[in-house]
Amino acid sequence: MDYVIYFILDCLDTLAIYLLMMTIFQYPIREYLREIMIICATLGVSSLLIREVIGFISIDPMVHILLLVLCLRYIIKVRLYRAIVITATGTLAYFAIQAVISLSGTIGDFLLSSDLYSSHSRSVQVIQLISQAITFLLAFLVSKHDLGVTKFVRPPHDFYIINPITKNQMRLLLTSITSLIIISIAFYYSVFHHKVVLFTMLALILCLLVFILTYRRDRIVSGHRSIEKDNAVGKE
Repeated sequence: MDYVIYFILDCLDTLAIYLLMMTIFQYPIREYLREIMIICATLGVSSLLIREVIGFISIDPMVHILLLVLCLRYIIKVRLYRAIVITATGTLAYFAIQAVISLSGTIGDFLLSSDLYSSHSRSVQVIQLISQAITFLLAFLVSKHDLGVTKFVRPPHDFYIINPITKNQMRLLLTSITSLIIISIAFYYSVFHHKVVLFTMLALILCLLVFILTYRRDRIVSGHRSIEKDNAVGKE
């Protein structure tokens, strides 16, 4: 029964991350609902095998993030650069939300730091459910109020067209990769050394950094397109 609960909660984690990612980048969720369900089930089985059956807890976050990127690339058909940036944005946001909820739980004596190691702890499972609910709500608000990034091309992408990566894109890509590696290592460290406050601060900083660069790039692209449109109108 514990395995079933773990699988369901992990699927909900992945679903929360994907819904947040797709609303931020304004991808049509309903059109990819079947693919998202397949991805959730795949990552749920993968996490269950790695963490619960094999016992490789330390590599579970990194494998989960890698699979998120690969699923975006090969199932949703998003370019690798964009898949990494989108994954970083959604994953870091979810880690930040879960870290804040976990910190609140430890401050309120609802959650013990030592419980973070156990995926079968009822208090940890409640923290997961609360984090998922808040993420679903956030995704709904982003979609409802049109707060997403508007300049990422809708998939499926044409992989035969190779566009050079600009300096701003490279900065965002490197920041995304570095942040995902750091958060994966920090998650493992915080769980085993009970550093909830440190992990919460780190998750919030990395999340904010990636969001600033992502939305800054969106404004830059919007500005360039406005200038090109004005020039075109002027020539006419």
